[in-house]
Order: sequence, then structure tokens, then C-alpha cells
Amino acid sequence: MQVKAWYDQSELILDSASSLRNAIVIAWCWPPCPPGLPADWKVTLAAVIAVPTVLAGTTLILKLMGQSFNIMTLGGMAAAIGLIIDDAIVMIEHIERRLAEAGDKGRLTIERAVSEFLRPLVGSSSATIVIFLPLAFLTGVTGASSRRCRSPWRWR
Repeated sequence: MQVKAWYDQSELILDSASSLRNAIVIAWCWPPCPPGLPADWKVTLAAVIAVPTVLAGTTLILKLMGQSFNIMTLGGMAAAIGLIIDDAIVMIEHIERRLAEAGDKGRLTIERAVSEFLRPLVGSSSATIVIFLPLAFLTGVTGASSRRCRSPWRWR
């Protein structure tokens, strides 16, 4: 009997990790460079700070949990980046709208705008968690594909 690798995902994962690394480098290098300057530097700065911070934190958590990069983790990281950027943009736009309405640049106006928007933001994030949480409890063939994502629920 001879055992052969039928489908090797390591090449795909290495390519995905390389693409992720390239995207991070581009995210750090592109915004300050002309041409095509961003219309709003606040949003760009939020993205430049948030994305690498979240990716570094996620990578650290994966390492501490003994996990590795695979299709599921890379896909989850891509989805998380989209959610984070979307939330940051909407929050900044809400703050700017409240500042324009108030006509001042006071800290109190900013705090009020953040407190107004915090509940919808938490609700949006909670909805995402509620939608994907059932994946942790799947069994059978379907559950096998999401097994590596369930490590926080090992008590089950």
C-alpha cells in the first residue's frame, strides 16, 4: 500500500498568506503616496491603524491557541477586516455629521456622537456573532469543516 497526497492545500495557504502579507504592506505604504490621495484622511488613518492592529492581535491569539493559518482562518480574517473598516467609516461619518450640526469641534459633541452610535454598532457586531455562532455546534460532515474554528468552545 502506498500513501500519496491527493490534494495539497499547503500551496494555496502559503499563497494566501503571501497575499495577506502583500496587502498589509500595501496598506501601510499606499495611503501617504500620491497620486490618488484619499478624500478623507481620518478614514484612511483609522484603516491604517485598525487593520494591522487587528491582524497582529488575531495572529497572536491563533498562535497562543496553537492554531495555524488555513482557509477558514484566512477567510475569517478577511471578513473581520471588512467589518472593522465598515464600522470605522460609519462611526467617523456619524461623528463628522454631529460636529457639523453642532457647529463646534468640542469633545463633548464627539462623546455624545460616539454614545449615540455605540448601541447600533454593538448590535451589528452581535448580529454577526449570532449568525456564525451555530457553526461551533455543527456535527457530522458539515461540522468537520468548521471544527478548527470551534477551539474557543472546546468545553463542549
